[in-house]
Amino acid sequence: MLRVVFVLSAAFFLTVGGVLYFMPSAGLLGLTVTPVWVARFTGAVIAAWGLQLALSASRPSGRSIAGLATGNLLVSATLVPAALAGITAVSGIPAVLPLGVGAGLVVLAVLAIVLPRERSRL
Repeated sequence: MLRVVFVLSAAFFLTVGGVLYFMPSAGLLGLTVTPVWVARFTGAVIAAWGLQLALSASRPSGRSIAGLATGNLLVSATLVPAALAGITAVSGIPAVLPLGVGAGLVVLAVLAIVLPRERSRL
């Protein structure tokens, strides 16, 4: 039964995340959600993601490594274009910080993929 809960939760978050990630900016204007609730929802998802990564670190597997790399690359793919667009509009630290975070996440994703995995004790 617990597996069903995990599958349904994953289906919900993957669907909502995919829709929100790929929604054009014109579609976002139709959302009638206050920014406070958006920030709280985003904070909850990021906290859950961080907890999942912390728990997966104790026993990394192929699935958890793929999730780590995919998540890092998606966040980087979101930050870097926005930062590059912001560099032309505003120069300085606010534009460089997202570029640094995006580059760091790409490095971590690549390291997770190429570093040797621990052998199973089974």
